[in-house]
Amino acid sequence: DPEAAKALIKDLDAPGSPVRTIQALGESRQADAVPALAAKLEDPRSEVRGAIAEALGLIGTAEAHRLLKPLVTDPSMHVRVKAAAALRRFNDPTGEPVFKELLDAAGTSTRSRLVAAEAMAGRPDEDWKALVTGLLDAEEPDVRLTAAELIAPHDPEAAQRTFRALREHANPSVREEAGRQAAALGNDLTALRALFRSPDSLTRVAAAGRILALTR
Repeated sequence: DPEAAKALIKDLDAPGSPVRTIQALGESRQADAVPALAAKLEDPRSEVRGAIAEALGLIGTAEAHRLLKPLVTDPSMHVRVKAAAALRRFNDPTGEPVFKELLDAAGTSTRSRLVAAEAMAGRPDEDWKALVTGLLDAEEPDVRLTAAELIAPHDPEAAQRTFRALREHANPSVREEAGRQAAALGNDLTALRALFRSPDSLTRVAAAGRILALTR
């Protein structure tokens, strides 16, 4: 709704952080929002500039593309990564050195490598898939969960293996989240029906919803 986008544009100057408003403008895909977002690129807060980069990538116009390119040299790594990820939506390799920089800085830290994987998810090439697949064996269960969610559209079997393993984890919150993700992303009707026996009600609901989506 263009009128809703106009209201959001006015809210950009309201007191407090405009990040949520910027995110909403990005999700609106309204080209009319680009000049207003461009006017905020001098904001000293990196989270604001990063949100603008992400929004420009979603809006996807030629002007949005032009504004993104200089952001790959922003002083903030957060902004550089957001800009590089947005440029991938345009199939523009300008930001690729930023991902290399991020991975080099991450070293062997699985959480930092997960941040890189999430940022690079907009264009899942073979290097990205190898990065995410490696994270499926991370020591931290939350890293394995997120990696499985990322890889699910590309390697559903690997994702479901990870979810099954995590459903046996000692931490009940990990078990429940793994069950919910297995239900939400599953394609095997037999496995989905088996999730009806889960003690977690949200897992059962997710499994039922997924079965409905697959059998319509």
